[in-house]
Amino acid sequence: MLNITKATVRNCETTRWRNNAGTTTELFIDSPASSLDKFGWRLSVAEVEEPGVFSSFAGYQRVLSLLTGKGIELIRSERSDRLLPGQALAFDGADTVNSHLLSGPIKDLNIIFDPRAFDCSVQWLKGESVTSRLYAPSSTLLVFCLEGTLSLSEENAQTEHHLAAFEALRVDNSSTAILPLSVSSTAQSHFCLINLTAKHL
Repeated sequence: MLNITKATVRNCETTRWRNNAGTTTELFIDSPASSLDKFGWRLSVAEVEEPGVFSSFAGYQRVLSLLTGKGIELIRSERSDRLLPGQALAFDGADTVNSHLLSGPIKDLNIIFDPRAFDCSVQWLKGESVTSRLYAPSSTLLVFCLEGTLSLSEENAQTEHHLAAFEALRVDNSSTAILPLSVSSTAQSHFCLINLTAKHL
């Protein structure tokens, strides 16, 4: 059985950063009992309005994807990376990261996860239809639509779930079987698939 939850960016809670350089809108977090101090994974959209230092998330891994804007440069002690539209960058949450906006504010999609508890993969697709498999009983698929529209359906099921731009779905597999999930898109669709699988510690 699939448990499916939908989130729309404009309807989710947005908080301003302590340094006043941007905002974060939380879409999903792994458990209702989780908090910003302790969680397994968290998906959010951030709006970066000014250059500054990223918050530290020691013990976590981060994958950042640029959604809107011209780009952002992430400067760490050992390297500097420019994140451009359609790109994703993975880095250690404990890294000291200074950001430099290339040309005005940007929005990014941010998945933060505990690598001791979860395996995570991030895949961006454009104008493709795919089948994602949820491996029971501890896997979650997150789908974020950046452009166009998407339709998601369980194999052999009649119910479809639809996404428009800046909407997301959380799909949890609560059964004991491997469940295929079909994602249908149009030529204009640009979307992200994030697969999270709990590790058995």
